[in-house]
Amino acid sequence: MFAILPREILKYELLPLLDDASLLCLQIALHVRELPLELEERLQCNIVKHGLRLTQYFDDRSLMNRKIMGIHAVGCNQVTVLEYVIRNGYVMDEHAGIHAAENGCLEALKCLYENGYTKWSGTVIHTASKMGHVDCLSYLLEIFDEYNQYIAYKAIEAGQLECLDILRLSTKTYFDGMTYWEIITAYPTIMYNVAINHLQLSSLIYLKEHTGYWNKDECLKITTEPEIIEWILSQE
Repeated sequence: MFAILPREILKYELLPLLDDASLLCLQIALHVRELPLELEERLQCNIVKHGLRLTQYFDDRSLMNRKIMGIHAVGCNQVTVLEYVIRNGYVMDEHAGIHAAENGCLEALKCLYENGYTKWSGTVIHTASKMGHVDCLSYLLEIFDEYNQYIAYKAIEAGQLECLDILRLSTKTYFDGMTYWEIITAYPTIMYNVAINHLQLSSLIYLKEHTGYWNKDECLKITTEPEIIEWILSQE
């Protein structure tokens, strides 16, 4: 029934109340070139969620901003649509990788990397570590060749202990054949500073257990937080 509806229906107050499926059917049936701004973003996101088949209804003259569409695809982990966007020549920038890492979208990360998006800064892997997405972190550790201490620092400041486990147990070696954990724990005081300055008691406890280093006096010098002071004083 949507095909006979006039375009003026877009001005009706009831339009924002349409469910996702109805909104999509209306857009496709009318092949609308413009939508009210408050609905455009919602429509783009919904099209991505519903998959590649819906993209055939839109061409370069339509309302579709393919870059935004690609970002939605990344955030939904919708690889099929992401591949469509890339295949049609719409360039994704580093924000796509960061967005995937932030939302734990491993398949989207893989899709981006396998399609040539390999020049990422450390922000991508830092984000995965800080957000606690261990699958993404494990994958990024495999494809990132350079050692980066901030991967651990971001996990420490956010209390992401599972990410610290990934780093500690990783067997990948860097310079001088040393593993990530062997390198990072060569400078343990920095790690302790990060944990204490971000009030992460769980990270502090983890570091004491897994770095082989502990200096109560140094830790007491850099905190005024009662809970952390109490815990430090309770330790040998």
